[in-house]
Amino acid sequence: MTTLVAESLLILVLLWQSYRIYLSPEHWAFISNVNLIFHEAGHAVLFFASPFLHALAGTLMEVGVPLIIAISFWRQRSRFEAGFALWWLSTALASAGWYVRDAQERQLPLITGDPASHDWAFLLGQLGLLRYDDVLGNLLLTLSVFVLVWAVVVCSKHLCSIYTRWSALRT
Repeated sequence: MTTLVAESLLILVLLWQSYRIYLSPEHWAFISNVNLIFHEAGHAVLFFASPFLHALAGTLMEVGVPLIIAISFWRQRSRFEAGFALWWLSTALASAGWYVRDAQERQLPLITGDPASHDWAFLLGQLGLLRYDDVLGNLLLTLSVFVLVWAVVVCSKHLCSIYTRWSALRT
């Protein structure tokens, strides 16, 4: 029963963090720090690549790491852990969505402090898609909501199975 309560409370905290992330790109949640670390690590890992791939590497790693972890947990049938990783993936997709949406405006604070170093302004500019930054960013934000719902369903099904087993033991 302790596991059921603890995991239920964790889900509520994660949903609260998600709510804050979806309100505005300026709302910083604890997972935002993790996402930022992986984003910047992506740039560091591919520092030698072409400028385009170097700029893309940040978002690829930010989204790719939680995706790989979610797949790994799913394949191990560790459903609650997979749900947590899916939640993490949803926050990374939301972060990327906000970042893509900011490509023209360049209002988000960047680590470099230089708006000219905006990855997605460069990437979309190179592709001739800069005017579609809001559309592409909104697609990522929408995808993140679907992944969040999937995460909640996975975790809820896990909690229901724990409750069912606990109830069976009590009778």
